[in-house]
Amino acid sequence: MMSESARTKFIAAGEKLYPELGYSKLSVRLLAAEAELSSGMFHHLFENKDVFMLEMFRHYNITAFGRLDFADVPDEPFARLYYAAFAIAQSVRDNLLFIQRIFTDSADNIAIANEFLKSEMEERTRVIVGLLEECAAIDDGVPTATIQRLGYLSSAVIAPMVLGTRFNSMGLLSDELSRNVGALLTDEAISQRLEWAVCAMFPSRLECVGIRSDRKKQ
Repeated sequence: MMSESARTKFIAAGEKLYPELGYSKLSVRLLAAEAELSSGMFHHLFENKDVFMLEMFRHYNITAFGRLDFADVPDEPFARLYYAAFAIAQSVRDNLLFIQRIFTDSADNIAIANEFLKSEMEERTRVIVGLLEECAAIDDGVPTATIQRLGYLSSAVIAPMVLGTRFNSMGLLSDELSRNVGALLTDEAISQRLEWAVCAMFPSRLECVGIRSDRKKQ
């Protein structure tokens, strides 16, 4: 019981410190200080730092992202695509600091960050790809490869949040854009980008036809 409690404290310490420090600066000493435990206890519980980091990444991922649950979603491809893409986008929005840090570590070729990202991205990509293919089987009004649709959806819905906040933190945006970055992060903004993306990929959907008709009247 004591070991499990200590393990939980170290994981919590890692989740708190990692977004600011990243892999290279997140030392055992700092983890032990944050957890109010000894470095010796860390080495007793974890074989090495990479073993700890992978466990911490996985715990954070389950806590922050969970698993997609389609139990209350209509058994219809477009409804499921909307649900899955929106849920993933919300989770990204709510965990941007952690996500940006792990992307930075991945860019720095930190092997454990790459290993984790690959496994988790494969799982979510598999779900979205399957749904895109189901939607295309119903409406293939704009024929294209699934990878093209996946890239378009990700770029339209998620990239503005990740890149917008990243560029803002780097001071690369104009004052006007900087003041409005937060507008990219609302549920309404996410939903609108998702709607635009789906309508662009599958334009004969009744919802999209209705949207175009309404705009013509305006």
